[in-house]
Amino acid sequence: MSWRVDWNHENSLQNWFNDFDLMCWPKAQIGLVCSMFWFGWCLTLLWMPRLGDVYGRKWIIAYNNLLCLFFYLGVMFAPNIYFLAAIMFLWGFFNSIRTNVNFLYMIELMPSSKQNMIGTFWNCFEGSINLFATYWFMRVSTHWFGFVSIGLAFQIFACSTIWFLPESPIYLLKRQRYDELKEALSTIASWNETELDWDAYDFAEGA
Repeated sequence: MSWRVDWNHENSLQNWFNDFDLMCWPKAQIGLVCSMFWFGWCLTLLWMPRLGDVYGRKWIIAYNNLLCLFFYLGVMFAPNIYFLAAIMFLWGFFNSIRTNVNFLYMIELMPSSKQNMIGTFWNCFEGSINLFATYWFMRVSTHWFGFVSIGLAFQIFACSTIWFLPESPIYLLKRQRYDELKEALSTIASWNETELDWDAYDFAEGA
């Protein structure tokens, strides 16, 4: 069976169906490929976020961001559908850190009075991505590569900036790593152009 895409039609999209010649694939197989991300995520959802409590938030997230950058590139330049499925599975496998630990780290860096607002904004922004995608394919371009490139730019930004952030003060306090805690709080205070009165804090006896 042969087919040809009518690129003049407003609903024609340049996507993996065309790139990997999936038009004649069974729907169940296509659905399985699309579900690989969620399979990977489900395998780690209950245990991998715990690593952020054991080894700290920042470094787990930093190295995970680098992995996700390679996964992003793998998705964009996948040579075949099987490679794409494997990358999607690995991306989902490490998504427990990218989503769960990242969210916790972000909240812990915020003032307690702003945490609810920031958390709500983050969830609204995350939920609006599908709306933006709809607008993109309707009004901007019918090619998937340009849209995904926006996400790649955000990923590169995340990989570049995480190294300049301090460790979570709440994590350091719970781990009783007081010297690192003072350093982290001093960094945050400098960004807010304030000075901390260390005499007002009593982290631990002798600290």
